[in-house]
Amino acid sequence: FPAGATTKTLAKRLQIRLPGDQRLTAAVPQVSGATSRHQIEFRVSFPTLFWGTRYVTLFSGEERRSEDRLRQEGQTKWTRRTLFFLTILAVTSLFALFGLFCLLYLLKSVLGINLMSRPSPFHPLFSLFLAR
Repeated sequence: FPAGATTKTLAKRLQIRLPGDQRLTAAVPQVSGATSRHQIEFRVSFPTLFWGTRYVTLFSGEERRSEDRLRQEGQTKWTRRTLFFLTILAVTSLFALFGLFCLLYLLKSVLGINLMSRPSPFHPLFSLFLAR
């Protein structure tokens, strides 16, 4: 959407795209998307080389769907796909935390801050950084 567009303008554009029978009954607040009721709402888009722009969305909050609906949608059991994505998320998070820790260690070392009396187990990493 163009920069500086108001919510009302964007809602009108979305309303125009709706099929005729839905366009007549849709009010602007329905189309504009009311504020989220999620406690955590994270959305990010990123460009890729071969697949165009992709996005990642993470929502977290209290479950409001009924048990019947969850059963009907097949979301009451842990599937292999769910476990696979949770594993990927956990491994990615661990690598990100380790990378952040290494970056903070290098920053600490460059600034000359000594937190331990003995040599740090990350000292070889700093030596590698200085060798380049």
